[in-house]
Amino acid sequence: MLNKIKSIYSELSRSERLVADVVLDQPEKILQLAIADAAELAAVSQPTVIRFCRTLGRSGYADFKLALAQNLATQAHYTQTTLNGNNSIEEVVHEVVDQAINSLLSVRNGVDLQQLEAALNIICRTQRLELFGLGASAVVAEDAQQKLMRLSIPVGVHKDEHNQTIIASVLDSDSVVVVISHTGRTKSLLQSIRQARASGATILAVTRSGSPLANMADVLLATDIKEEANVYMPMRSRLAHQAIFDVLIITLSLRLGMDTNQRLNRVKDNLNRLREDL
Repeated sequence: MLNKIKSIYSELSRSERLVADVVLDQPEKILQLAIADAAELAAVSQPTVIRFCRTLGRSGYADFKLALAQNLATQAHYTQTTLNGNNSIEEVVHEVVDQAINSLLSVRNGVDLQQLEAALNIICRTQRLELFGLGASAVVAEDAQQKLMRLSIPVGVHKDEHNQTIIASVLDSDSVVVVISHTGRTKSLLQSIRQARASGATILAVTRSGSPLANMADVLLATDIKEEANVYMPMRSRLAHQAIFDVLIITLSLRLGMDTNQRLNRVKDNLNRLREDL
């Protein structure tokens, strides 16, 4: 929840930012306050507090406090290190792995199960599945394609803005586009998604809450990960996106049942034949 607030902070209204500042600065105190007291502490009206909660995808103040309490109860607290040439390899190991753990915990604690269920239903019904991603998101898309193919799901991956435009132009109402983007603001990607929607395709987005891409999605799997400012650190969002797809694909394979188990075993056996015997 705290990561989600940080990730959408720039999209909040001025008054909602006052509420966000109080929550980020004193999250434990907010849990003890009634809505009137929280509004007074932030110097805003009670309707502003409710609007802030709903912007975060919560039904109201009580629902927001419940999510915040769960977040604080399970949040891992790590000491962040500013990496430079003087760091030992042990410090680098700790920093990189701890940040990865934080990313995965954010997914576990923040994923919207209803939206996840909706995504599974869409993928199960679709006649055509296309994955869109640029840059680091293209790597996630290719990884997802490898796993979906093992389930005998016909899926394409498109990591070039020209190909995305072409594919978006020829889709129809039986098609699903799964689009991956940390910022949800890349112009060419947004243009392709507008075209895909105009073609009748369903849009499943893995991106930040409140982003332009999120607002265009039929189903949103929000990954509100604040990227590490240190230029040496890998993108935390990439790990979060891969975790989301692993959950989707494993749940999908479980639901597909016995035929899928046999298919996966056949894939494994055939891949093993490509390896040299020891």
